[in-house]
Amino acid sequence: MDCEKCKQNIVDYIHGETQDNEEVKKHLEICEECKLEYENLKETIGYLKTNSQKINTNKELNLNKNIKKNKIRSVRRTGLIAIFLSIFLVATVFAAEKLGFLDWWKDSSKIQTNAWEELIENGVGQKLDISTEDNGVKITAKGIIADEINTLVLLEIENLNEDRRLTPSYNAIFKNPTHVPWPVIVEGDIENFYEDTSPFVNITNIYTEDKNKLNILVNTNTMTKDKGKFTLNIDTLETMINESEEDIKYVEGNWTLEIEGEKIPSKIYEVGKEINLDGNEVIIDKVVIAPTTTQIDYRFKVENEKVRYNLDSIDFSMEYKGERFANSPISYDKYSDYTADDEGYTNRKYHLYPLYLKDPKEVTLNIDTKRYSTRGERYYDIDWGNLPEKIEYNNSELTVKSIDIGEEKTEIIIEEDNSKDRKYLKSNITFRKSNNLENEEYDRPYMHSGDYLLRGEYTKYEVENINTDESEDKLKGFENNKEYVYAEEQKFIIRKNDFEEAGIPELYKKKYIIPEYLVIHSQEYIDFPDKKVDIKLK
Repeated sequence: MDCEKCKQNIVDYIHGETQDNEEVKKHLEICEECKLEYENLKETIGYLKTNSQKINTNKELNLNKNIKKNKIRSVRRTGLIAIFLSIFLVATVFAAEKLGFLDWWKDSSKIQTNAWEELIENGVGQKLDISTEDNGVKITAKGIIADEINTLVLLEIENLNEDRRLTPSYNAIFKNPTHVPWPVIVEGDIENFYEDTSPFVNITNIYTEDKNKLNILVNTNTMTKDKGKFTLNIDTLETMINESEEDIKYVEGNWTLEIEGEKIPSKIYEVGKEINLDGNEVIIDKVVIAPTTTQIDYRFKVENEKVRYNLDSIDFSMEYKGERFANSPISYDKYSDYTADDEGYTNRKYHLYPLYLKDPKEVTLNIDTKRYSTRGERYYDIDWGNLPEKIEYNNSELTVKSIDIGEEKTEIIIEEDNSKDRKYLKSNITFRKSNNLENEEYDRPYMHSGDYLLRGEYTKYEVENINTDESEDKLKGFENNKEYVYAEEQKFIIRKNDFEEAGIPELYKKKYIIPEYLVIHSQEYIDFPDKKVDIKLK
């Protein structure tokens, strides 16, 4: 096998899905270049999959046998890179060239651009041509769409100095603790829920063919006036695609744009539809048809009445005249309440692809997924000096495999249940230490009691998805809610430095490196109810 064929098969080899398994293995043993690419690719795919769990990690393997389950064959076919980029604004050329990042980015940007242009070209929102230039960078506001849920502004950032794309940077926030916590500062007639900072802002990087240009979709709150004025200010930019961390370049300046727009009224439909979701009551309160999104206002009973679990979240899609509308590419929920009220309900909002131009009178709402977790935490007094040790939780058997205690950190490896009939996808684990410590150097006894709030890093896992390959003319929006990680092994790291923020004196740090108890709080599941509800909008 030559290098070219080996590289074509590396992704499938990582997942054990190539018929040339042995040939790839033999080639990697003799070719240092391909072996390096294999190691880098495996590490980066693992990193993307692991970090995707910071967004959503509720999963289950107890699937309908008729559903086709596909392991990830190519990262560009998944939503993992999208999740990765929602956490980190800087993507290296390594990720771009070797993970199909550019392919994914182009496809994603096309969906976002089409959604924007469909509205603008049909007279929804206003086209703009407002520019400002500083330090060799020109920023132009190209349009605004404002409704009762969002205010969206499309910006073009043009680097006049070199062929490198620039994006608003969080670096100013890290350098200056008093800086507002957003890379774009909004002031003026924009709703603000914070007392001590500017309104919330989210930015989305949209691909352009020009290597010195980048489109930015700025998403902030609704305007406080039907005809409003506000400013957008950017003080730091950074290169988006970089060879390495050292290659990141920052550009500081003062780019301020004065924007005017008109707020477009939404179409609000009271629904009040009750749904029994396997023992959890779900109530669809209203459907809001806005230019930037179709918003589902709903609530559900958290505790299940039949079995002992809590419903965590629901994913929707909508059908209308032969098309299916998934997650909105230009809007998302900002302010759902994720705590239960006195009656045990949690209130949420879900953003689907905008149907504003279609003006539907009857739609079908699909409940595609439900994510839930078991109730009831258990404490385990682990004999850390005599591992491995098996522990049981909710009819599953986990193994505490090892503990590595160092001067600066402790690493703990835990293996999830590996039986064939396992149904859960991940255990939520923390470690606890309770102490009453006294020292004459202090005026009072030093006390600490609490959990180490750690998220396990997946060292062994499988990624499953049951997304259908629907054509673009049948599916609108982002379909990424049927992908999940099946955890096989987790690694937990307890670092000394983490305790500085907790105010633990240096004298006691080392005593906190070894946990007293292991705590399993819950196990996470996902199910695909495929429940449909017809809703009349009137």
